[in-house]
Order: sequence, then structure tokens, then C-alpha cells
Amino acid sequence: MIGVIQRLYDVERLAEGKEHQERRELRQKYSVPLLEELRTWMDGQLFLPKSPTGEAARYTRNQWATLNRYVEDGRLAIDNNAA
Repeated sequence: MIGVIQRLYDVERLAEGKEHQERRELRQKYSVPLLEELRTWMDGQLFLPKSPTGEAARYTRNQWATLNRYVEDGRLAIDNNAA
């Protein structure tokens, strides 16, 4: 899955410097399928609930809509690392 996450950031590098609408279109074309791949993979995994990975998976599932909001709005960043 690290590879899928890397490809999401590859899309962001491709979209860098583009207008908001073009950035959104690139994300819709390339990032949405990658996010679906990530979700499918996560849904197929069994994690120990109290393990760090299990807790991370639960958080990701609970926040899925929020974590995917950036593909709908070209003004948003994929992460909040700048903060």
C-alpha cells in the first residue's frame, strides 16, 4: 500500500502549480481510482483491533469521507503537513 500512497503524492506533484479546477480534474482521473484501490485493500485486511496498525485502520475507515475530501476541491492539499 505504500506504493499506492506514493502514487497519490505523484499525482500531487503532477498537479503542482495548476489552477484549482485542473488540479481537481487530475485528482478525479488519477487519485480517485487509487483511493478506491486503497479502500478495497484495507477492507480486505484483518488487523488486531488494539494494535497500532489496527487503530490506524479504524481511524482511516472512520475518517474516510474527510480524508478523501481533497479530491473534490482543487484548493485543498492532500495533507496538512504545512500546518
